[in-house]
Amino acid sequence: MATATTLPPTAVPGLYSVLTKAELEEATTLYNTLPPDDDNLPKIPDHIRDGAQQLIRKFGVTSRFCFHLLHGHGTLEKGTVMHGQRTTGFNGEGTCPAPIDQLDLTNMRGQIWILDAAAGTFQPYEFRAGPPERMTANDNAFVAAFKDFLIGHELTKTLGLELLPHTNLREHIFRNSDGINYGTMLIPTEFSKLAQADGIPECRTTAWGAGGGSNELKGEVVSHQERQGGLPHYFQKDGKLRAWEETEDSMLATLRESGAIE
Repeated sequence: MATATTLPPTAVPGLYSVLTKAELEEATTLYNTLPPDDDNLPKIPDHIRDGAQQLIRKFGVTSRFCFHLLHGHGTLEKGTVMHGQRTTGFNGEGTCPAPIDQLDLTNMRGQIWILDAAAGTFQPYEFRAGPPERMTANDNAFVAAFKDFLIGHELTKTLGLELLPHTNLREHIFRNSDGINYGTMLIPTEFSKLAQADGIPECRTTAWGAGGGSNELKGEVVSHQERQGGLPHYFQKDGKLRAWEETEDSMLATLRESGAIE
C-alpha cells in the first residue's frame, strides 16, 4: 500500500479529533473570507483534477474523500458556523448557520477544510453532525500527500479537502435580501427539477471524487447550477426567522413554491 508522511490527528481538526470552540470561531472568520460562488471562480485544469484524483485512488480512499473548489454563499453572522445533518424526509442533507453555543462539540465533525500552508494544518469551515472518526493509515497518507499536492501546485486558496458526499446531490442555496447566509439544501438528483430539465446550461461542478476508476464523476459530485429552466440557483428567505430557526419543511416549501422540486 502506498505510504506518505504521517500527520497527527490535530493536523485536520474535526476529522479525527474533537473540535474546540476556538476552532469553530476561527471557522466563522475563515468562511467569510471565501470567494463568492459566481462566475469569477477559477476553472480547474484537467491535469490538476486528474492529479488529485490519482492521489485519491493511489491511497485507496475513493469512498472517503473528494476535493472541493473553495467558495462561500453569503455572510455568516458572528458566533455561527455552517452545520449540516441528513434530512429526515429523503436521502439528502441540510446545512445552515447554527449558533456555536448551541452545538455539541463531541457530536460534530468537519466536512470541508482549507489548508493553512504556513501552519501545515487543514482548517475546517463547514461541519456536519456526527462524532469524529478513527484515523486509518490510508486516510493519513492521503491527507499528507494532498497537502503536498496543494502546496506544490499553489492551490491552497483554490482547492480544499472534503469528505465525500453520500450520494449524487444537487445544491440549492438560501439567503435573505441582505445577503445573509440561510444555508443550503442538498437534494438527490432524482428529486430535483433543476437536474432534470432539458436544454439547460452545463452546471458548475465544485467537488470531485475518484470513484470507479473514472474521471467522469457521476454519483460522487456536488454541482452548482446558476440557472435552470428559468429557475434561480439561489432562493430568498424572508428573514422573519433566523437561519437556524427555519425547519426542513419550510426550506422544502420554498423550493416547491419556486418549482425547483415536486
